[in-house]
Amino acid sequence: MAAMSERPEAVFSKSPANQPSETGDSIYPAVNNITYLKKQTNGNMNATAPTHSGHLRTIRDHNRGSILRCIDSNPSISRSEITSRVGLTDAAVSRITRELIDAGLVNEGEEIIDNTRPGRRQVGLSINPDGAFILSACLTLFEKRLSLINIAGDVVAKTDLSDLTKFSSDAIVGELGKRARTLIANARVPKARLLGFGVVAAGSIDHGLGLLKAGSIEKLIGLPLRPLIENEFKIPVRLENVGHALNVAESRNNPAAERRSTVLLVHIAMGLGASLVIDGRPHRSDQDERMIGHILVPGASDPCLCGARGCLNTLVSGFAILNRLSGSVITTRSSAPSAAHYDPRALSKTIARANKEERALQALFHEAGLVLGQNLFAVSAAVSPDQIMLAGPVPQVASFASGVMHGMSVNYGRTRLRPPPLHVSHIDYARATELFALDEFLFNLPLRMKQILAG
Repeated sequence: MAAMSERPEAVFSKSPANQPSETGDSIYPAVNNITYLKKQTNGNMNATAPTHSGHLRTIRDHNRGSILRCIDSNPSISRSEITSRVGLTDAAVSRITRELIDAGLVNEGEEIIDNTRPGRRQVGLSINPDGAFILSACLTLFEKRLSLINIAGDVVAKTDLSDLTKFSSDAIVGELGKRARTLIANARVPKARLLGFGVVAAGSIDHGLGLLKAGSIEKLIGLPLRPLIENEFKIPVRLENVGHALNVAESRNNPAAERRSTVLLVHIAMGLGASLVIDGRPHRSDQDERMIGHILVPGASDPCLCGARGCLNTLVSGFAILNRLSGSVITTRSSAPSAAHYDPRALSKTIARANKEERALQALFHEAGLVLGQNLFAVSAAVSPDQIMLAGPVPQVASFASGVMHGMSVNYGRTRLRPPPLHVSHIDYARATELFALDEFLFNLPLRMKQILAG
């Protein structure tokens, strides 16, 4: 979603030619042996199976992540309650929680009176905020920020990165590393306690190669961010787009039960994009998430910056709204408006004016939302989401969100069905980057326990 959600043109260049694009996904729960083997052998069941020790290590990593997530969602939870929630044995929970306490990732609190289990001492467990730390870098048109967070999600230190793109492509990672090391040194964080570095950029991501294939910040396109940052810091790095980061961040606000659901997030800024999260994890594929902005709208004829006519982007995006306000008429791609139309400050000012109840602007946003809602009917019919989330700057205008709801209701009404619940995310890009990084490194990727214990 991201780059097209920030800037509508579709640029698919600078990615190494003929390179396989792998998902690069982290190790997922081994639901059963067949699922596990398929994942480990890329679906080839005739391939060599993983070793027994590797299988056990994967299960152990998954169980540790499940327990950490349970403690994070339920501060001061007892071991017996963890056992009932995650479905592990008392012995397994006791062993893993002891390991986490010894590593300084979890704290024991006050004794809990549990009348259902007389004779057994129950102690509340909580995440130790200063047990470990995570770096995150938000690199979008609207926000550029480097953050150091603890594993409770609190921002320990941060610095603005607005001037980062003044550097050459070759110097960007070095400058990012310099500023990150300054944050770490000032916060006196031991390197052994640094779990990883999460980077979120607006654009189309090649997760296998760890680079941005297309995006709104030209100097980042084709730059192998993940391997370069990994080489700079010698810690795990995850590169993700804005849409998935927002969707994962929002999933942290839901109760644990709601993580077992499908959430379609539509992100509207300068352009348009979409993210699908299933059971709390983003659905990654090689298809550009910004394709939602190129749905053909019947009756629409304005040219899109992709070269086609009648794309959803030309009616719904922040770019479309600014274009209508300016009175510009784009007859061909070559007559595209000036860079001022991509200025996020212009869109932010327009949103602020709309929220101050300028009726003409509110009507314009409502009309754009109505078109999006009508076209979301086809998308939601295909993916059957349990809920739809609107994110980004544009949906912060209430009339836009109400227009989306109205458009969905009209089309769903034809089928005598109710549309999925619609919610608006108020999480900004930088915070979404921080929460994505926290979710990825604390719960999903294997923890380097020996290094943490040594630190």
